[in-house]
Amino acid sequence: MSKMNRFIFLGFLYFLNTVTVDGQNGTEEYDPTTGKLLFLHTIWRHGTRAPHGTYPNSVYNETTFYPGYGELLALGMAEQFILGGQLRQRYVTGMNFMSRTPDISEIHVRSSDYNRTILSAICNFYGFYSPSATEGKDYPGNTRWPRGLIPVPVHTVPYDTDTIFNQNACPVQAQLQNLSMETPGYLGLIDNYTEFFEILANKSGLDTSTLDGKGTIVDALSSEDAMGLQMTDWGRASLSEAIQFWSTVFSRSVGMGVEDYKNITLKEELAKGSGGPILTEIVNRMNEKLENYLNSSTSSWIRQLKYYSYSGHDTTLLSLFSTFGIQRSDINSDNPILPSSTICVELWVDINNNTDVKVLYLRRNATLFQDITPIITGCEQGCSLSQFTNRSIPYMWEDPDFCNYQYDISG
Repeated sequence: MSKMNRFIFLGFLYFLNTVTVDGQNGTEEYDPTTGKLLFLHTIWRHGTRAPHGTYPNSVYNETTFYPGYGELLALGMAEQFILGGQLRQRYVTGMNFMSRTPDISEIHVRSSDYNRTILSAICNFYGFYSPSATEGKDYPGNTRWPRGLIPVPVHTVPYDTDTIFNQNACPVQAQLQNLSMETPGYLGLIDNYTEFFEILANKSGLDTSTLDGKGTIVDALSSEDAMGLQMTDWGRASLSEAIQFWSTVFSRSVGMGVEDYKNITLKEELAKGSGGPILTEIVNRMNEKLENYLNSSTSSWIRQLKYYSYSGHDTTLLSLFSTFGIQRSDINSDNPILPSSTICVELWVDINNNTDVKVLYLRRNATLFQDITPIITGCEQGCSLSQFTNRSIPYMWEDPDFCNYQYDISG
């Protein structure tokens, strides 16, 4: 079975399985008596994409990676369609949280300003809404229109100024990234892999002396593998180590495993610099939703809104994990975050207006949503919204001037 057909087959499986959450003591069915789901955030990585480029000695070129370098592949479209169906099964058919018929007043979709993330959002909501879409009402009654395809508004801002998805959009973010690459840990990592990348340079014909060069060869080899293309013996043999290197570089860029440097607690500051903006939005939005729920005369703009989704990148999820105090890139491993994996942040309220924040993680191809709330610092015994807010404050961007903040590195 081809890679594409395998993903499509898996897509049908979610219709045949009960939606479950993998808890700390096994699998727990959804229990409507535990409270009411009040608001949902999802943060996913885009689907599988083409590489950003390739290497001089490659037998492949941009025509191999249709529709072009860096773009979302058909494989990635299928992944996102499947993910949308899994989210539908949990939040529409499983919980009756979202309307069974499409209602775009309940959703807001925020994407980075890249084709692959925008298209991922469109494909995701195709899977989310298509089973209950009505021809002639939700989409045109025209035989040439794709069945069940409901156009969903996807919002974005220029990437250069997008602090949510771009780790270098603010001067403070750029300064932190530069400092992280001066640390002994980072320099040691580069030194340990010098010979490895010199060998890859000789085999590939690509200059791998720079970080961009290293990223290009890792990206190209990873894409060859993901697409099921025939790989060279040296490419196949070096793939695992190359991916591990790049995963470590990305993890360190958001603060995971980074040592203090120049009197700066880089682990915390990098987490704040990279994941603070999205965490701030999520926390503030949940508090506004609760305020409106308790007093409907306030914050009327959020009254109908139930579901806010972010369509981003691996660094988007990594940076959010880092603000949670998680120090491994894929929760319990150092593997890279797979395309079309997602974080779900749920806000619950019970009949006494007590709140509960639950954070779930769904890897690509997984059938269970993993409850990761207990491994979030400050939430080991669960988190009310107030507790979740308080444990998040050190990472939040409440000061508008923080974007231009300059750390004192003279010491």
